[in-house]
Amino acid sequence: MDPPNNPIELKKQSCHDKKVLLVCKILQNPPTKMTPKGFMFHFVSSENSKITYLRRYWSTITGVKGAMNLVRALSDEIKETPLRRSLWKDLIQEQATKILIKEEPTRGLYPDRGTQTCVIVPFSGKEKSVP
Repeated sequence: MDPPNNPIELKKQSCHDKKVLLVCKILQNPPTKMTPKGFMFHFVSSENSKITYLRRYWSTITGVKGAMNLVRALSDEIKETPLRRSLWKDLIQEQATKILIKEEPTRGLYPDRGTQTCVIVPFSGKEKSVP
C-alpha cells in the first residue's frame, strides 16, 4: 500500500512516519520482497554478525527497556480482536509455564550438575559414630 499523495497529508507526517514508510516501500522492492513483520522477525533472529552487532545494545539496561516497550506495543496491537487476544493469552501462558518449570526446585543426586549433598555420602563406620 502506497502512502497518500495528498500534499496536506504528507506535511502532517512526522519524520519517523516518513522513514517507516520509506523502509516499507524499500522492503517491497524486487527481487526479494519482505513484509514488515518478516523484516522485524529476521532482524531479531538473524545470526549474521553484522545484524547481531546492530542488536548489541538490546542487552543493556537501556536497550532492555526499549525492547520491553516494543513488546508492549506489539501486545497492544495483537490484542485488538478477541481471536488475537486469545492467541496472545495462550502465548503468555506458555511462557509463564516455562518460567515456573525452571523455578521448580531441582531434584536428584546431582541437580543441575551441582555437587552431591553430604546427606547421601557414605562414611566409614568410625566417621558415622561422631555426633
